Amino acid sequence: MSARNDQIIERIVAATQFTGINLSQACKRAGVSYQPTSKQIREGRTIPAETIWSLSKAFGLPLAFFMPPNPTESGADISSKLAADANRERTKLTRAGFEIMTDHILDWYRETGGVLKNHHWFADQLDLYEPVDEEDKIMHPISFGENSITTERLMLSGKKDFYNTVGSLGDARIHRAMESHRLVRSRGFVVTDEVIDEEVKGQRLKGGWRKITMRLTTEDGSPVTAVVSKLTWIGK
Repeated sequence: MSARNDQIIERIVAATQFTGINLSQACKRAGVSYQPTSKQIREGRTIPAETIWSLSKAFGLPLAFFMPPNPTESGADISSKLAADANRERTKLTRAGFEIMTDHILDWYRETGGVLKNHHWFADQLDLYEPVDEEDKIMHPISFGENSITTERLMLSGKKDFYNTVGSLGDARIHRAMESHRLVRSRGFVVTDEVIDEEVKGQRLKGGWRKITMRLTTEDGSPVTAVVSKLTWIGK
């Protein structure tokens, strides 16, 4: 029995609790046999790759939900094809608006004491900023996650582009974002639901996302403000 397989089993059980779909129902939807699957889970046996894939569809959750943080590590019990699929898909979960992921981020925040470490599993979704000062009129970015909502939805190409693009969205939107950055100085973190309906770079952006803004320190003690956002809906 491997630690990886244990984690996969834990996530199958969590999926039943999160979705309200019991294992029998999920197996029926997935077209897999309930009795062998139930026994594999009870006894901690290896779950076949095909079963994991089918159950992910039955629960309506991305394959990444069922995968440990580093699905392409050697020694995985899951086939290399599924591992590659999970690596491509795992960012979808963090953008899909599932409350469980908000809880995971906040659990990480509490467990690390607000220190920027052990965050590899969501680093590509993480934007970092300098802590705001009272005289600041806009946030000052340090880095953007490769697949963060800011990077993808605003189609950013760098810091200069950030100032030009965000600056064009108007004072009200900038003020709201700045408010979250200021609030974390006393609260530690703030969770907000955001909506956008704006013309950006010739395209209409309409949708909503859940944003987690956190006050963090790097491992060398430098203060930073971190933002993780998950897309919850897209308008037409």
